[in-house]
Amino acid sequence: MKREEGYDAGGSRVGAREGGVSAQRGRRGRRRESHRSDGEIRRRMEQSSLHPTCWAESIASCLEAQLRQFHHIDVRLSIQELVNSVPKDPPEGGSIREAPKFIMKYGMRHEEDYPYSGLPNFPPLSPPRELYGRRIYPLRRHNGYSVLTNKNGDTEILHWLRRSPLIAGLFTDKKFDDVEWDIYSTKKRNTEDDHSVVLAGYGVAIQTKYLLIQNSFGSSWGINGYGRILNCEDYRIVVFVPHIRPIEELFTYIE
Repeated sequence: MKREEGYDAGGSRVGAREGGVSAQRGRRGRRRESHRSDGEIRRRMEQSSLHPTCWAESIASCLEAQLRQFHHIDVRLSIQELVNSVPKDPPEGGSIREAPKFIMKYGMRHEEDYPYSGLPNFPPLSPPRELYGRRIYPLRRHNGYSVLTNKNGDTEILHWLRRSPLIAGLFTDKKFDDVEWDIYSTKKRNTEDDHSVVLAGYGVAIQTKYLLIQNSFGSSWGINGYGRILNCEDYRIVVFVPHIRPIEELFTYIE
């Protein structure tokens, strides 16, 4: 069976097998799944079938992984607070662009204090800085994230992806719902992305470059919720690179 080469999100080289879950040997000689990024991505994403929350789930999963990776903090962040509080664009969806701005200013509650229902405004919306519930402020107050595209190649995206998982917006069509382990792409062309995922790694299979993603369609999608998308300039994506605060600022509101 033909071998692949790739990297997980976190910087380790991957030897993977076509058609299977990619695995790697870690710095201490142990084997691990490349898309787990040494265990940093732990949230299992499964959005509501009635209300699109892929943007909120992708952001929470990515930020949790980075907090675990850089600060050894294991926390579950409240998707529901984002669903209830972040301006919607389009109105029936969410906004991968507005959510980081909200988090930079208000931080996020712990999921235990504001559990996920999958429905907008349930539990009822409350002021973001209400004292109820614990808060963490993962993004820097200023310059809390960068936005990249693959319009002129993937060099900068892969630079950041070697370091940690990232958030991505992409265009999809109906084929995306049934992805298994084939490398997904579409000829659909829109001015805006319509779906959000976590970028978890990258590689090459049969001379085709791909990006490894964690999707929000549950574990039955792809392989355990992970799949591959084409990595080329013809398949446009937009990538959000979170800039995590120093650990001493994570629990302090900063004007």
